[in-house]
Amino acid sequence: MKAIILAGGTGTRLGSLTYATNKHLLPVGDRPMLMHGLDFLKQAGVDELLVVTGPEAIGPFATLFDRYPWWDRRIYFAAQSKPTGVANAIRYGRQFCGNESFLVLLGDNIIDAENLSSVQAALASSEQLAHIWTIELPDVRHCGVLSVDNGRPILIEEKPQIPQSNLAITGCYVFDKSIWDMIGTLSPSDRGEYEITDILRWYLTEQRLKWHKYIGHWMDLGHSLQSYYTESLRLIS
Repeated sequence: MKAIILAGGTGTRLGSLTYATNKHLLPVGDRPMLMHGLDFLKQAGVDELLVVTGPEAIGPFATLFDRYPWWDRRIYFAAQSKPTGVANAIRYGRQFCGNESFLVLLGDNIIDAENLSSVQAALASSEQLAHIWTIELPDVRHCGVLSVDNGRPILIEEKPQIPQSNLAITGCYVFDKSIWDMIGTLSPSDRGEYEITDILRWYLTEQRLKWHKYIGHWMDLGHSLQSYYTESLRLIS
């Protein structure tokens, strides 16, 4: 099974914490942030991994994987020349994934093992679908948001100020090979980025989007660390 873990971006939300290092190398608990996602991927049965990150971060990541035995399976790196969105980062995996279904994980997400069975089933399925996992949150304005009607997905919004539901889309996705035909048709959003939301909306329009209820604890570490950083600045100012 193959997976792409996205570990690029500029980390601007975290200010001085990421002036000299990639966000995904920051320590969270007893290990760098990225390693929490790798634990989940190993348990899911992933045996080939592509890490997409900025060119400047490949050296530090390679050193990390060489020195610490958190990942003992095949690993490859792709240098994203410019951080222009999640959908653009996924493009770097076309040759790596070929015609197989594959998992995409945002490197700053913590995923519980309780969700393993649904992820494994999605990866093993021969159906031409995209899979997403959603979790109910009190405030979803910083997330992609899914609305459903009688269990059927009907609307996807990106960071809405007035959300239509409280179902946040987590940073775990499974895609089939048809993503490669449509991803080249995407245009940048108003933010100048190629959005994962546009990929999901395409699958939704094609009635090929399957959503799962997320079980357990989920955390967007990028957002959590941003809140911590902002509060720390407030306290010392």
